[in-house]
Amino acid sequence: MTPLPTSTAVTYRLSSHDHSTHEQSKNGHYHNNKTNGIKWDLLLEVNGETRRKNRVIGHLEENSGGTTAYLSPGVKFSAKGFGGFISVAIPIIENLKGKQTDVDSRIVAGISFAL
Repeated sequence: MTPLPTSTAVTYRLSSHDHSTHEQSKNGHYHNNKTNGIKWDLLLEVNGETRRKNRVIGHLEENSGGTTAYLSPGVKFSAKGFGGFISVAIPIIENLKGKQTDVDSRIVAGISFAL
């Protein structure tokens, strides 16, 4: 059955400004206002999902369903038109129904493009 996910996150920007470049001219050193636009953030999420018991031919499957909550630290970056993140989710609450495989950890990652 499709899980019902929930998520809450906080982020911390590692730098509050873009990194500028410096160029050398004939008359000396000057600052160039062009920026590379890369931003880095630390993130901390609490993710959870609740799964209902599976129904097979009208009967509820005993070893299905339950709730799991994860603590997920990670890192996120963004640049002009591009971004991505990666985090490692560690279960802090596992309330699974019946006999099911426990999750030790999981890696969650994603990328985005803006056209």
